[in-house]
Amino acid sequence: MDLLVWLLYAAGAYVLVAASYRVIVSLKALRVGLDLTASKLAGFGPDEVEITKARPSTADDLPKLLRDRRRRMILKAQALQARRRRLINRISSINIDKRSA
Repeated sequence: MDLLVWLLYAAGAYVLVAASYRVIVSLKALRVGLDLTASKLAGFGPDEVEITKARPSTADDLPKLLRDRRRRMILKAQALQARRRRLINRISSINIDKRSA
């Protein structure tokens, strides 16, 4: 009986050591990932972003602003049409005739 208790203690200690080892290995891998992420994020910072103060638009700027807005609207509509066209082409290429399969 005494031997059985010592074997249970030894098995419990082994399981505890094995679990601790797995946690330590996982923490090392996590640290490597964090170091890699930190090195990649080190290049980003507030010094790279240049914030310009907003300036009010005047009547002289109105034609240019309207032209730019119209151009953006046209580009957005063209992108939507291109997306629709790609979707229609993809759908039309699907073989829905189950009898030939």
